[in-house]
Amino acid sequence: MKNLTWIICLLALASCKKNDSADVPIPSNRYSDAKGTWIKVDSTQWYLTRLYNGGMVHVKLNGTTNADKIVIRTSGDGVSNDNLLPLDANKGFSTDVVNSFSVSSVQTGSFVSSTRLVAYRGTDTLTVTLTSGPLKY
Repeated sequence: MKNLTWIICLLALASCKKNDSADVPIPSNRYSDAKGTWIKVDSTQWYLTRLYNGGMVHVKLNGTTNADKIVIRTSGDGVSNDNLLPLDANKGFSTDVVNSFSVSSVQTGSFVSSTRLVAYRGTDTLTVTLTSGPLKY
């Protein structure tokens, strides 16, 4: 009986696994170009909210850059907008924006969303595309 108890305990421990969460930041990613402009994205989090019959795709991100200014490209029902991200004294940025929205309906099934960060440094421009993992309403 004692051996059976130990076997059950060992099986219970062996069957445990870490619960992965979508809220866990991604590892640091650094993007750069030949002219030396760079963006380092420390974390991104994609999440969904419902709005009446439609829905919104949000992206929360933070990071740093050596650029003079940085914008995030968002869209709503197909209309593209560039939103300036404020930079702190260390050229860090942190934002939580609606990346895209649909007023009348949400996508069915699994889908992927993306956005672009555009960094401007002098006459140089660096564009980085960030892509979500699978999303589903």
